[in-house]
Amino acid sequence: MTKRTPLELAKRVKLQELSRRFERFKQGRPSIDTGLGFSVQGGYEDKQNLEVAKRQGLDFVRGSDDQFHIIDPATDWDIILSAIDQFGIQSYQRKWQLEAAINASETVEAVNAIDLTV
Repeated sequence: MTKRTPLELAKRVKLQELSRRFERFKQGRPSIDTGLGFSVQGGYEDKQNLEVAKRQGLDFVRGSDDQFHIIDPATDWDIILSAIDQFGIQSYQRKWQLEAAINASETVEAVNAIDLTV
């Protein structure tokens, strides 16, 4: 069995914690600004439900504020779904940046100083 250095152990622990936090984050229901004057819940199931609503041609959506918002189904569904997709992409990019920062750290102190906010 190869003995790990304190730096390797610190990186491993930090990467595991990042992975756990990101998994919890993905299972959540973030409130996402649509750019249309309201926000929607943007979790995985939320997005699936919104895609169904789009296919059905609904002309309203319930926002994160629990209020109904009238939308133009010809254009606004794509805007709403794109905002959710963009949020997801940005979240993954943040995770990858944090992974890179952890892996590039040269001291245990540097690893420990990394804020894992996703």
